[in-house]
Amino acid sequence: LGAGSYHVMLVAAKGDQSVYSSGLNNYGQLGVGSEDDSKVLVPVPALNGRGITMVNGGTHHSVALADTGEVYAWGRADYGQLGIGEDGTGAGEFENAPIVVPMPPGVVGKHLTCGENHNLLLTVDNRVYSWGFGQLGQLGHSSEEDELSPREINMAKAKLENLQIMQIEGGGQHSVLLGSATATK
Repeated sequence: LGAGSYHVMLVAAKGDQSVYSSGLNNYGQLGVGSEDDSKVLVPVPALNGRGITMVNGGTHHSVALADTGEVYAWGRADYGQLGIGEDGTGAGEFENAPIVVPMPPGVVGKHLTCGENHNLLLTVDNRVYSWGFGQLGQLGHSSEEDELSPREINMAKAKLENLQIMQIEGGGQHSVLLGSATATK
């Protein structure tokens, strides 16, 4: 189950892990290939058979994580929320169906979450990537720049290199990492 500001999504527990969504759809955040709002749950056809394990939403965008660690995004794109680089990130641009988020080689996602207009991905090897709106430093890169593609947070620079990340969450204009200290090397 995942929710954005004005929409909700769920992954079916049985069968092919189909994804369903409902709510406001003015930027295609339901992922159904149109911008029609829906008061009832409707299937997200592009994610059928993709092994989706987790969904989440921001204000006007959505993300999904597959059992392979692959990340999908759709909806509003103008702050880099979709992680697709500069193409398609102009004012008011969006994708109304899920697309694969290009990740650096070897990146396999384990947990995915959204803030209002940004995303965080925890990988199987304890790295954290962020992308999207960064004006208030919520991306963790010691800057207030938007990131149009997923970028790894430099845990050593943040003096968190000995932290085993247990959970990540995005808020309105902030992000949280929960972890446990590991022995120093």
